[in-house]
Amino acid sequence: METIGSYQAKTHLPQLLERVEHGEAFTITRHGRAVARLVPATPRTERPDTAEVIAAMARFQDEEAPALGRKPSIRDLINSQASLYRFRSAVRVGSGSVGRATAGSCDSTP
Repeated sequence: METIGSYQAKTHLPQLLERVEHGEAFTITRHGRAVARLVPATPRTERPDTAEVIAAMARFQDEEAPALGRKPSIRDLINSQASLYRFRSAVRVGSGSVGRATAGSCDSTP
């Protein structure tokens, strides 16, 4: 964590905020004493590599599809995951749509 004086922090705040958005953190000092920390509001999450995700989905398709019946396409897997994510998000925020959900309403299969 980089240390920066309060005057310098005030003078260069826009640049510091830009760096904080990219995951850096700073300790702000006054007369050599640490008085504050400037850190990202939320931890930066790394996005998974798209090629790795597609390869994992293809492996799943090859290894698990026989147990599932017909071989689902990668698009089927993506859609079913998106439906599950939307359902979980609705449950978390309590949007009221949860009460209307039924057992089959989150399936993406036709």
